[in-house]
Amino acid sequence: MQFNFLIIRQDRIGDVVLSLPIAITLRKAFPGCRITVLLRDYARAIYQNSRFVDEIMSYKDFDLDYRGIFSLAYQLRKRKFTHSVMPLPDSKLNLTTFLAGIRVRISNGHKLFHLLTNTKSTYRRKYIQFRHESDYCLDSLRKTGLEIHHPEAEITISETERMENRKMKDRLCPNLEKLIAINTSSGNSAPNLTRAAYLELTKLLVSDPLIKVLITDKDPLPEFESIPGVHFLEDKNDLREMINYLSISDVVVSSSTGPMHIAGALNVPTVSVFCPLPACSPVLWGPIGNKPTYVLPSETYCGNICSGNPKTCSFEGEGGISPGTVYEKILGVLNSQRR
Repeated sequence: MQFNFLIIRQDRIGDVVLSLPIAITLRKAFPGCRITVLLRDYARAIYQNSRFVDEIMSYKDFDLDYRGIFSLAYQLRKRKFTHSVMPLPDSKLNLTTFLAGIRVRISNGHKLFHLLTNTKSTYRRKYIQFRHESDYCLDSLRKTGLEIHHPEAEITISETERMENRKMKDRLCPNLEKLIAINTSSGNSAPNLTRAAYLELTKLLVSDPLIKVLITDKDPLPEFESIPGVHFLEDKNDLREMINYLSISDVVVSSSTGPMHIAGALNVPTVSVFCPLPACSPVLWGPIGNKPTYVLPSETYCGNICSGNPKTCSFEGEGGISPGTVYEKILGVLNSQRR
């Protein structure tokens, strides 16, 4: 019997990147299997050209109305999947896989819709501080009896893209400057520096004639445009373009957000600001696939200066994270590359 797997990951870009180990693990465990991923439309670029998946399916949120569920279920049923894996529970998609006739359906949590559709469940009754999020995702495969020890992630750049990317790097850095990509926003999903701090960091970096800066945000501050040596994405809504730009960067700087995870899967060094609280720590949310560098506030910062709310923390104040500290970490990574 040939296994035919459907992986469903319907949330943020960083979470989609952390689903890559599921496809890689399945491909290595069952070389002859077929693997399809179902994603929100905007995340397709993460799996584009992947040697680990056979098909990418996608949908927009408004597609999953009453008729949309039956339409998608029909499309899935035609593909005759033997297994579906859904790390993030979703009632509409759970119903869709049930209607599609997929016999082995694995999801996370213990919801009523899981019971009604006889879906196998994994559990997260509490976070274990020293487990990575991608390892939690792999629990869905452990449910099938697979032994998994180390999550792997890889975003594939095609040979055609590599050739174009080399030209792009030559254009941005004609004198062999180092290219530092900075993503200043986090979508309010993680503690982060203020944009003013990122502006100061950018000025520190471009003061070195051997460094160029690339801002990867969709809506960068206008002040960045007046700084010589700063570049921007040509199409800020094109995720694949961002992936290609990140692939030619020498260091990617950000908080715990999608571009950091993309850089990890591209094996590009990262310098990332993180909160040490267990639910936000790099042990749980750090990138996989690269050599990361983490910048954390002092041990006394959380609870004394910071409110402890990761959505409002900006690492300001005594014991926090300054632009100068991040700058020194970046220089440390660049110096290690020159050795």
